[in-house]
Amino acid sequence: MGNVLGILSGQAVIGGNLASIVITTGGNFTSPYQAAITPNWNTKIASIVYSPTQITVTFDTASPALGGIVSWIVAAPGASNAWTPVTPASVQPFLDGQIAIPQDTGQGGFVVNFTPAINASYEVFVTPNWDTTVKVLAKNNTSFTVAFGTPAPALSSIDWRIESP
Repeated sequence: MGNVLGILSGQAVIGGNLASIVITTGGNFTSPYQAAITPNWNTKIASIVYSPTQITVTFDTASPALGGIVSWIVAAPGASNAWTPVTPASVQPFLDGQIAIPQDTGQGGFVVNFTPAINASYEVFVTPNWDTTVKVLAKNNTSFTVAFGTPAPALSSIDWRIESP
């Protein structure tokens, strides 16, 4: 099967006024694997604890009183030993990358361009390398725009991933 990238994704509902959630991935990942976590409220991730089948995420700010949604993607190289065999047909299309962010980029936003063009109903996952919140301002079939709660310091970058249905 070679060096295959195994990917699982989903959304988890978090109850109101909670600062942590346990996400069951549905896979059995061996170390190392990566996760992108995106809550739908203004918070920062305080910590992430990985196990083969779950991710425990603790947030700096509790979820809103009525609860929230946490979108997630997990990926592991060499999927043949990560979970029941993953074939290219069972993996959803995705694009990802890393990009430098100019210093002081903040609420005005930053546009990330990508190719090839995909259906604009994709999900966006962004992980900055500085302590900030992230908001997706806009997206189309060749780009998305993100804004940051704390302006980017010098030598900032983001890892990004989009997944198309």
